[in-house]
Parts: sequence; C-alpha cells; structure tokens
Amino acid sequence: MARQHEWISLSQAGIKLGHDRSYVSLWLRRHPNSMPEEYLMETGTVKLISLEGIEWIRKQTKKEGVLVFFESWRFYITMVLEKVKLWRRLNE
Repeated sequence: MARQHEWISLSQAGIKLGHDRSYVSLWLRRHPNSMPEEYLMETGTVKLISLEGIEWIRKQTKKEGVLVFFESWRFYITMVLEKVKLWRRLNE
C-alpha cells in the first residue's frame, strides 16, 4: 500500500522550519532539481511540500552548515599559516 503524504504550503513549511515564510521557496530556487520530486506537488499556482520533504530540507541544511563551518576554518588556518610564513621571512 502506498504511503500517503501530508501536504502543506511552502510558506507554512518555512515557518515550521523556524524561518520566515519565503525560506523554503528561496531554498528550492537556490537548489534546483536537488529535492526528490515525490516531496513536492503543484496544484495550479500553489506549490505544496510534504512533511517528509521538510525533514529532507532540514537534513540538507545541516549538511551545508557543517560544510560552511569547515570551509571557514580552512580559510582561517590558511590565512594564519600565510602570516607565519611571512613573519619567518621577515625575521630571517
């Protein structure tokens, strides 16, 4: 038996995720074709997302947050190492 999805609007989904009403809509525009199609439904001009789709976005956002965190640290460490190299050259 096929599992039934519970559907809500994208603006309600944004609020459910703890963001403003446009959050999910903007997220989908920034990540085209990344979400599995079964989590989205369009009825006329209204787009709906399933509760499973909201959880999917939440998990993806956590992954992105971790990647951004590590990229920030890598940039910081690179800058520190460059300053150490410069300091050593100046003090030789």
